[in-house]
Amino acid sequence: MNGIFKSFFLFKILITLFLFSQAWATIPTHCENYELARPDILSYKTSKSDTTLAECKPPLVFKRGHLELTAMLFALYPDREIYFLARDAELFYDTAKFLSHKLNMDFSSRIHLLNISSRNVGSGDLTKYLGLHGIDESKLKNGKKFLFVDTGFVGTIPKKIATKFKSNVNEKNWHTQLVWSYNKKHPAFRSFLLEEDSSFPNCSMNASSGSKYEEIPKFTDTSIDFEYDDDEKRIVPISIKVKEERKERDNGDVISKKEAICYQKTLIQYLEKKENLELFKSRYQKWSKLYTLAQQKKKDELIKVIHEIFTDKMDNENIFDKTMVLDFLDILDTNLPELKSGLNIDWSKDLKFLSTRMELQANDQDQRYYTEITSNKDALLKRYPDWKEMNIIDDPSKVSDKNFPELLKAVDVVLDRDWDTKVIKILGQNLIKEENKTSKKILIESMKKIINRGVYETLTKFVSEFFSNKQTLTYPELMTAIIKNKHASTEYLLRGVVNSHEHWKEYFKSILNNQEISLESVREKCPLVEK
Repeated sequence: MNGIFKSFFLFKILITLFLFSQAWATIPTHCENYELARPDILSYKTSKSDTTLAECKPPLVFKRGHLELTAMLFALYPDREIYFLARDAELFYDTAKFLSHKLNMDFSSRIHLLNISSRNVGSGDLTKYLGLHGIDESKLKNGKKFLFVDTGFVGTIPKKIATKFKSNVNEKNWHTQLVWSYNKKHPAFRSFLLEEDSSFPNCSMNASSGSKYEEIPKFTDTSIDFEYDDDEKRIVPISIKVKEERKERDNGDVISKKEAICYQKTLIQYLEKKENLELFKSRYQKWSKLYTLAQQKKKDELIKVIHEIFTDKMDNENIFDKTMVLDFLDILDTNLPELKSGLNIDWSKDLKFLSTRMELQANDQDQRYYTEITSNKDALLKRYPDWKEMNIIDDPSKVSDKNFPELLKAVDVVLDRDWDTKVIKILGQNLIKEENKTSKKILIESMKKIINRGVYETLTKFVSEFFSNKQTLTYPELMTAIIKNKHASTEYLLRGVVNSHEHWKEYFKSILNNQEISLESVREKCPLVEK
């Protein structure tokens, strides 16, 4: 009896501990379950007379962009599980779910919405949450492919998620698709932006429009963790409840359930119009044609189709076709390596006509979008053995003042993306400190040489790190060189920096229209610019 009593007592303790642990895991009262809080896009019934849609201020931008993105995702990634990352990609997910349902397309089971933020990505419950949504070691081992879709800008969240499955993640099964991308490993999606900016082909990576889109009001606040939901019997992302009807944070983040619903309904109203459903079908077919030709390794036919698109006249619709080709080639380069290798296309030869049509001609040093620069650092060390001891090639940050002139000479001959990125930063730091006007001019000329190579990663990083309002206005020669390279990412970064200066806006327009305006005339209008 004594043994039975002890067993019973132990059993009661275990039950108590279990119940206590479950109570502890319950979602705190000041938080909410994201998956239950945000309305399903299919739960709405909208009408043309819905007056609540007038409350969407500012109006929903890139409506056609949502349609284009969905057409591309469905056509180019038929073998992937597609995960939209909340909260920024919520309306992307809504569009995909709505169109799949409305047109009876068999995609609903492959599209998912994950609420993973910088605050909950380090949670110990992350892998449990991912597993509930179909991402785990076993599926990766069995060849399942995953695509993560987000607004921008470098793909940090998918990269952090990948660390949970490091041994099984590779370039065949784990990819990221962004709209605004500053990471060469992840393609951007220019077609999304054409509705607001038709300056083909320089319509990509508009940083200001990306930030603007991400500031669309959200239904819930940022997810802070994962908790066990007693009612749902599973791990869910949670966020702190916002008591105010509308809360605007310092970073531009807006939380408003009323406004978020308004944007969802506005999107539905656009998508369910007959002409827009037909437009989606047409765009899906065009994307699918490119994918099918690539999959069947019909290289000549694919090149013929691309050539026809680019030799056709430019009009409101054809501009979407031309941009579609650009996006397709970038995606082929990054997220569809198996298709690319099967085609065996030489971008610089087979698609040479593209560079002329897009005003992105390749020069001897840089093939822009289509080929990688081959580093010549090793060859230069053999040619200039003294440079090794001077750290000219291996670590330019350690070059002494005495050897600095050699570093400037090296700018003329070194071809290496990483080296360029490091050196232009060093030159910029010296430019700010330098007081001698002649020395400043020498530094600016060397920096312009690197800028004129037109390497996307180098320019983007340089602009984001170097320029502030004052520095932009102080070094207009550098700004001009960057804009003339027609790299939209840097152009827009610069435009955002000097957006408050009206005469600089005019200067931008003049450069983009190939008009020459004297820097002296600009300097006279702005006291911050050095003479």
